[in-house]
Amino acid sequence: MDTLQVAIQGLDQDERRDFRIFIERQRSRKNRKDLLLFEILREEIPQKPRAIASRLHTPVNMNAYHAVRKRLGRHLQAFITLKMMDHDDSPSTNIAGMLAVAKHLLAKNKAEVAAKYLHKAAQLAESNDVFDQLDNILNLQIRYAQELKLDAHELIRRWNDHREKAELEERVNMAYCLIRQKLDDVKAGADEEDLQTLVTQSLNELQIDEKAISRPALMYTIVAMTRSAIISSKSYHLFEPYVIQSYEQVLSSGEFKRKDHSYELWFLYMISHALYRNRKFEKALFYLEKFRIAIDNYGGSFFNRFYPKYVMLKASLLSFTEENKSAILLLESSLKGSAIKMSMGDRLNMIINLTVYQFQGENYRQANRTLINIGHTDLWLEQKMGKE
Repeated sequence: MDTLQVAIQGLDQDERRDFRIFIERQRSRKNRKDLLLFEILREEIPQKPRAIASRLHTPVNMNAYHAVRKRLGRHLQAFITLKMMDHDDSPSTNIAGMLAVAKHLLAKNKAEVAAKYLHKAAQLAESNDVFDQLDNILNLQIRYAQELKLDAHELIRRWNDHREKAELEERVNMAYCLIRQKLDDVKAGADEEDLQTLVTQSLNELQIDEKAISRPALMYTIVAMTRSAIISSKSYHLFEPYVIQSYEQVLSSGEFKRKDHSYELWFLYMISHALYRNRKFEKALFYLEKFRIAIDNYGGSFFNRFYPKYVMLKASLLSFTEENKSAILLLESSLKGSAIKMSMGDRLNMIINLTVYQFQGENYRQANRTLINIGHTDLWLEQKMGKE
């Protein structure tokens, strides 16, 4: 498998156009071999390295070929990094940017300005429980404590406090391994237990106090990872009461704050989806509308990420409650509308769902036309979305 070619073929049409512009930002080069290699690797026909090299240099020069590959790989890595930072306004992305600027400033002996970036990054990491990045910030502050004019003892105290929370997160990840193994045992024919019991047993084995994971971020981590195991086994009857109980626990404790809004949205979506899979359509619609209202909270900053999920689940519920025409209209208007800036994955899922509802409505010609209009090869779709 050519990993660089797979990565390039994972770019959609707009991303490929933007990547060409990104490569050509250095106008000093003419007849760019890296751009030519990009066009070759876009082709969906597998080719051996020597055959590709022969299209780049005459006579064949394998050393030059590998040098061009490395350069193209660096371009692709930089492009994807910048694109992710441009489209992801999450705290993690902002923290990573500030940390990079601070490192650059320290290398240029601009410690006074670097200190301000590190202070702001640390505040953001602490308020959003981003412990892995907080660890990087504190280690950098400790390393340059003298240049940054910071108290070493205070930094070490903060690092110790942070490590306790970070270690709790690590133990939560270990608990997930145990939960998944117990679920595999259930799938293999062992006695079935309710999911809350399985989770409690796993937490107890790692000496994790359940009250300690009442923070939305940690509770979401356990529930979301458990859900990933549930999806493979289709045991939604186990997951439904567990996810509702977990959500109600965090909600009643008043732990959902503005910074935790994405976690609350994910909880509402997971509950709606579990109820839908268990064919409790009326209750699913109740939670789905709570999800829809919550999407618009805080200035609609989560709209593009979550609204497509609302649309697809709402359409599924409409179809299953004998409103198939309404489901088709909802998806058609969402695909044509410009209000949603959805990902390629969401768009393709929406198209395939629309095809299913058109088929169920016995509009076979339109269903076939919808599939044809996807406009990509089977290989491209498999690389983008998986074989299924």
